Amino acid sequence: MNCFKRIIFFVVLICLGLLNLEARLQAQEYKTDHIKLNVDHTLKGGWYPWDPFQYLKNPSDSTTLTGLDIELQKLILKKAGFLVEIAPVSWKQHQEDLKTGKRDYAMGAFYSEERARDFYMAPYRFEENSLFALRKNLAKFTFSNVKEFLTYIRKNNVKVGVVEGYRYGDTDINDFINDPKNNDIIVKSETDDHNLNFLLNGNIQAFLADRIVGSTIIWRQNVGRNVGEKNLGIKAPIYMLMSKKTLTESQFHAISQSIAKIKHSSEYARVVSWYLYPVLLLETTETDWFYIIEVIGIIAFAISGLVVAYGCNASLFDFPFIFITLFWWRNLARCYFWQVPSLVHAGKLLYSSCSGHCGDRILLNKVYSKKCASF
Repeated sequence: MNCFKRIIFFVVLICLGLLNLEARLQAQEYKTDHIKLNVDHTLKGGWYPWDPFQYLKNPSDSTTLTGLDIELQKLILKKAGFLVEIAPVSWKQHQEDLKTGKRDYAMGAFYSEERARDFYMAPYRFEENSLFALRKNLAKFTFSNVKEFLTYIRKNNVKVGVVEGYRYGDTDINDFINDPKNNDIIVKSETDDHNLNFLLNGNIQAFLADRIVGSTIIWRQNVGRNVGEKNLGIKAPIYMLMSKKTLTESQFHAISQSIAKIKHSSEYARVVSWYLYPVLLLETTETDWFYIIEVIGIIAFAISGLVVAYGCNASLFDFPFIFITLFWWRNLARCYFWQVPSLVHAGKLLYSSCSGHCGDRILLNKVYSKKCASF
């Protein structure tokens, strides 16, 4: 049993090491430079429900407001020296408030000439639109770009769900949606959640959505094994709008410089990596190839249990404890590294600074490079 005790001791040490690593990473990620805040000028923004960009963790508690755009605006404006005040408002009213000076800024806008005339504008992230469909039907979608996609769905009368009034990141798609000739195959709904339910119920064959939004609602409803993503190559910059009524040009330039600086910071990477998590899951743990690797891993751990038991001269009574210990460690490692985004990001950074095997490098590049390119 001395061998078995050494195994237990080793597993405990690894677990303590992981907990210490996570604590050090979080301390490092949340460390910011000393900033002198302009307390005399609190900038007023707004938000409306749009998970995961802006939403309440607890719907009954307004203090739990969070999301990708919420966290980014706090970071950007703090770096520029401003405090923020964020209150609920519809997107349409929010833009009107910027024109009148009732509010100072807004997040999450596409570029337009009209907006460029009315507001100061600064890009702070990119947005990608993807097509989501049942995994069993993805092989039928042989198109690789927007033009082929539109030709395919029109020719084959594929019903596609869209959010009514939403502007997607490609002009051709927006024109196609608004063309009355295509009303028979375009199904409009209020939210992406409705479109996902329409897909699962067979009312539509696919739906368009921001890839982070689509991946998040699929993750939250735990249907990733059934629904997959088809990348259409649609990528467009997303802008922060600032009121010309309340902000000076020097303040606008200060915010623009803040955006440029934080894009290469660990804080920006921390925020973005957290909200990329559902996208990573959709292309890894929810796929058939990952399931096969899991099965192979379970078999390998079972064999390793036999090998360790043989090496320790364990009895039939000892073997179950050794096997359970190894199996528990395998599940802990899998859950810990995939459920803690800071460690996923740390693993990525660690990997990029080390020279690994060629096969491992190709696999990790496949998982990470496309995701981080979105930002």
